[in-house]
Amino acid sequence: MKKAEMIAIPQVSSMVVVAAVTAMLSCCITQTAFAHTAPHMTPFSSYRYNVPNATIQLSDHKTKSLWLAAINKWNGTHAFTFKIVKSGAQIHADSFSSLSKTYSTTTGITYSKICGSQLLSAHVRLNNASLGKYKYTTAQRTNVAEHELGHAMGLLHNPNAKSVMYYKNRYVSIQPVDVSAIQKDYRFLEFSDTFGSSPVQEHTFYDPVTPQKATIQADSLNVLTHSTTHIDFTKVNPGK
Repeated sequence: MKKAEMIAIPQVSSMVVVAAVTAMLSCCITQTAFAHTAPHMTPFSSYRYNVPNATIQLSDHKTKSLWLAAINKWNGTHAFTFKIVKSGAQIHADSFSSLSKTYSTTTGITYSKICGSQLLSAHVRLNNASLGKYKYTTAQRTNVAEHELGHAMGLLHNPNAKSVMYYKNRYVSIQPVDVSAIQKDYRFLEFSDTFGSSPVQEHTFYDPVTPQKATIQADSLNVLTHSTTHIDFTKVNPGK
């Protein structure tokens, strides 16, 4: 009798182990499927301001109303606050007009200066020439301005077309995925290397034109890779 009991114990244990492993695998499969169907959180860079607010100066009458609309839209999310000042601002917003080979398909540019994890300043610009050539409406130009301000806060391009930070955005305003990214990354801040021995670097984002009625690319890894390699290229110049 004792021998039979000793033999039965390993059998029961094996069944328990199999059941536990099956449950774990089922859980992993469910979580993986959910992750693929969940919206893409807008990516955030490794640098940001030490608080979720910054001063901004509007020095261009041609696009002042666009920048004001974009600022009000971001301020309305309560995730980040832009304060308009007349001088000494952390962020400068203006425009330029060029259809040269370098800028003919560029709607907006953001230049950001950083030191370690600290975002020092930014210069956001709209290209009036390309916005006019491709017949961007006032609402669409405001979307581009919101996009550039997103870069000025530290947001990167989102491979999801349903985001103001989509790399070829024209039709989408600020979305929950964009607000959540700001809230998350400015909630947990650590500036251990803010002004240490890190050199000052400059990152530049060139945002491309989206023709009217263009077919939006599928949400996939290829979109992110394409924008990083060919469109969302970043210049890093240590020492500037």
